[in-house]
Amino acid sequence: TEYDAVAKKRYVAATAAAEEASAIDALAGMRRLVECAPALYWLQLSYICVVVSLIYTAANFAPYFLHYDRGMSFTQANNVTSLFYWFYLLSPVMGAWVDRVGHHLTVQLSATAVGSTCFLLLYLDAPISAIFLVSITGICFALLEPIAYTLIARTIPENLVATGFGMVQTSVNMGLCIAPPVVGILIKGTGDDYNTPNIFYVALLTVGSCICVLLAALDHSGHLNRVMEPALSNHPVRCDAGNDTQPMLQTAPLLPDYATSGASSFPSDPL
Repeated sequence: TEYDAVAKKRYVAATAAAEEASAIDALAGMRRLVECAPALYWLQLSYICVVVSLIYTAANFAPYFLHYDRGMSFTQANNVTSLFYWFYLLSPVMGAWVDRVGHHLTVQLSATAVGSTCFLLLYLDAPISAIFLVSITGICFALLEPIAYTLIARTIPENLVATGFGMVQTSVNMGLCIAPPVVGILIKGTGDDYNTPNIFYVALLTVGSCICVLLAALDHSGHLNRVMEPALSNHPVRCDAGNDTQPMLQTAPLLPDYATSGASSFPSDPL
């Protein structure tokens, strides 16, 4: 009927308007993240893009390296490579330890440097068991990923957490889109030398270490190394920016040093 046709038109128009409004809200959320997120967020996001994507790239190519370069059978090579993932079972324990003692950024830097050293020793064919080096690297990776996500959470504005972690997922996938093809090009360009990617991993982990140093230099209050108090309800980063308002930003470097203080001494409205 004519009435049904009009009702259908109205429904379609309302649905289209709702979808358009939703898209505008999503774009506004992205704009507010760009306006409000401190440099610490973008640096840690770059670290995740470089290092976390490297973890899975290295694990994917490790069986070929161990088979063609170290002479292991494919079965043995896959068993050794699985150590990367078996050590991830330790991640909750390691995460609990770091939550208790703090020094998240220091541990991230140390694990990155140790992982880089292990790949360099593999590249140089040092007289050290490949199984031992893969195991140490697996332990480092088991530490790195949960700590990386913990640190990124400390730098995202409290009202843009989902948007911030959406960017994290995008950065990891971007890294995984780029790193494996680069490794393939390196292998083919060197005459199927499966050892060459190890120096590429060293380079990426060195970049990750440099990012950690920059984070430490910018984190004047030591917030990224601090043990978070359970009663501390105020998030270290706050963004009150709306679509047409100026962002209100409180970054870790601008905070006073509350390293030894509890929730009672944290100002309710630092700004």
